[in-house]
Amino acid sequence: MAIFAQDFPHVGYLIKELRESRGWSLRQLADKADISAAELSRIENGKRQRPSRDTLNRLASCLRVEPEMLLKAAGYRIIEQQDVDPEGYLYLGFRGLGYDEREAQTFTKAFLTASPNFGQADDRSGKGHFLPILLHTLFISCSEQTA
Repeated sequence: MAIFAQDFPHVGYLIKELRESRGWSLRQLADKADISAAELSRIENGKRQRPSRDTLNRLASCLRVEPEMLLKAAGYRIIEQQDVDPEGYLYLGFRGLGYDEREAQTFTKAFLTASPNFGQADDRSGKGHFLPILLHTLFISCSEQTA
C-alpha cells in the first residue's frame, strides 16, 4: 500500500502510521530518533503541528522515508532542484542575513565566480549536491528574519 502525505490530517498521524507499520512502540521510535517520548506523542497526536526540521529529518531517517515527505506534510516549503535560481536565492539569502544590497550582490557574484559549475547536474566535484541545502538554509534564514 502506498502512503501519501496528503492522505493524513497532520504530519503526526503520518508518523504514527509509519511507526505502527514497522511494529515499533512510540518509545522505540523516540529512542531511535533521539527525541523524548512525550515530544513524539505530542507530534503524533497533532498537538505539535509543525515539528522542527531537525526532528522531522531524524524521524524520516529512522522510518526510512524521504525527509521531504514529512516536511511537506508538516507544511514546510521544499525547494526543488529544478526550481532553483542559484543567483537569486543566494542574493536573497545574503540579504536575509543582514547584508545590504551591494554586499549581497558582491558576495553572490564572488560565490558564483569561485564555483562556476556549482549546482549544475554535470558538476562532478560533488558540490552540486550541496546547492539545495545551501539555498534552503539561506532561504530559511531570509524567511525567518522577515517573518
